[in-house]
Amino acid sequence: MQQFQQNQIRSNDTEIESIRIVHNNVKSFWSKHEKEFTQWWSGLANKDKLAFLLDVSPISPDLGFKPVPFDITHHIVPEMVPKALYDLSALFKEFTFAGEADAATPAIHKLGWARDPVEDCSLEIVAVAQLAFLRSQIRKGLLLDKRNEYPNQFVALIGEPLGKRIQKTKKPPAGVDRNKFMESQRRLSEYREAGVWCYVEEWNLLKQRLYIIVNALGIIADEFKSENLGKQSSGMKTVKANVGCTACGKLQSTSGAVMHVSNYFLLQQ
Repeated sequence: MQQFQQNQIRSNDTEIESIRIVHNNVKSFWSKHEKEFTQWWSGLANKDKLAFLLDVSPISPDLGFKPVPFDITHHIVPEMVPKALYDLSALFKEFTFAGEADAATPAIHKLGWARDPVEDCSLEIVAVAQLAFLRSQIRKGLLLDKRNEYPNQFVALIGEPLGKRIQKTKKPPAGVDRNKFMESQRRLSEYREAGVWCYVEEWNLLKQRLYIIVNALGIIADEFKSENLGKQSSGMKTVKANVGCTACGKLQSTSGAVMHVSNYFLLQQ
């Protein structure tokens, strides 16, 4: 089995790179304060947990699990519903651990790649793991399956800059061997089917999930340090992502030009 190797490439999407900065801060916090935070959270009474979540959650405190017309945020980030009293320690671990036991492993194994027990938890690996969650929400009927609206567009999670869009075409670019080109086109579908790449509409959901949860974890980390460790708040800024309307899914703005063929696939022959 081929060893999986992460290939982090800086994205031209400034929103993604802003999310990456916050994610790195979250990883740093968790590596230093996992024990203290876990003990503190497990020791809180439910009413205190709820009060804390109401302060940091981007979801309306009146929402709970009651559906709100035209709002699917609670299905994109159910962990952020205050009344769910979700285990925040588990959420930190989910977004800061990468390796053989993480949620990205099944997708990576589908391509015949082996994982190390522990790996660097890049934003790319987090994206693959969170795509698996969103696909489970789609299968349950909690999110609309709109993946076939742009069937010939692919969004990269690994191997290319995170969020890069690639257009599937039938004609190879000038100077590219036809057989290699056809193999690269086959791999586009293979990667998307496995879950290390995704559909455009999946990316719209995924980007929302990443920026909401990563920002929330950043705020939670900041609040915890301020209130429980006696450290001054860093005033961590949240990231605004142009990811479209949660009601209709219409994309309001996009990042990166649509590409015709991925050099990554051509170079991996």
